[in-house]
Amino acid sequence: PVVNENDTVSYEEIRFGDNDRLSALVAQLIDADLLLLLTTVEGLRERGGAGPLIPCVAAEDDVEQHLAQARTPTGVGGMRTKVDAAQWAARRGVEAVIAQASLEDVLLRVLQGEAVGTRFAPVEPGQAGGQRGGGGRRRWLRLTAKARGVLRVDEGAQRALVERGASLLPSGLVAVEGAFEAGDVVEIALPGQAPFARGLASYASHEARSLVGRQSSEIEEVLGVCYSEEIVHRDDMVLLRTDAAPSTAATREPSS
Repeated sequence: PVVNENDTVSYEEIRFGDNDRLSALVAQLIDADLLLLLTTVEGLRERGGAGPLIPCVAAEDDVEQHLAQARTPTGVGGMRTKVDAAQWAARRGVEAVIAQASLEDVLLRVLQGEAVGTRFAPVEPGQAGGQRGGGGRRRWLRLTAKARGVLRVDEGAQRALVERGASLLPSGLVAVEGAFEAGDVVEIALPGQAPFARGLASYASHEARSLVGRQSSEIEEVLGVCYSEEIVHRDDMVLLRTDAAPSTAATREPSS
């Protein structure tokens, strides 16, 4: 597949400003082993391009001094956006290399481990500063996908989702906002508060409204069909905040 920020089909949902940032996100989403950023120069050089080539950059290295005047003749953002993208990917466990596109067999040479261009060493999982983990699908849900609606839930449901990793059941719903179809991304929040989770809706918005406060056993009776006992299954959900404890103590058994 070809992914291009300049002419994406879903322009509203994916707007990053340049293909360097977009390529870094794609590399993370698919758990790539390598992100190769090709440009018109050898790689990142010291002193804004006036000094020698920098062969390797570690996650903790500060390269700002070398970017003050570093630009490539073409493209948006020049060397700065490529370095930003490479560091962003490396901090999430994806090795990145900035190299010269016109170099003979550049792709093969990089894949064979030859010292070509500037390498950005990846942060290993668990290493300080590392942000990898969660799988591409969950990262897409958390960072990229556009939410089409909001599911407002009670505190019992929130507790079940946050503390027990439960699925969202219709009994925990108190309101449905927006217009969405089954399979669309929705946010999950307490009434009047910011979202604490995101997920894929099992039902369209008009169906979900009919199920507010109902038991899962009532779904078929209400809709005439039961696609799922959950409004959002836990496997299709990501938490945005792990500290999302209810603001007041519940006086009844937690619902979900």
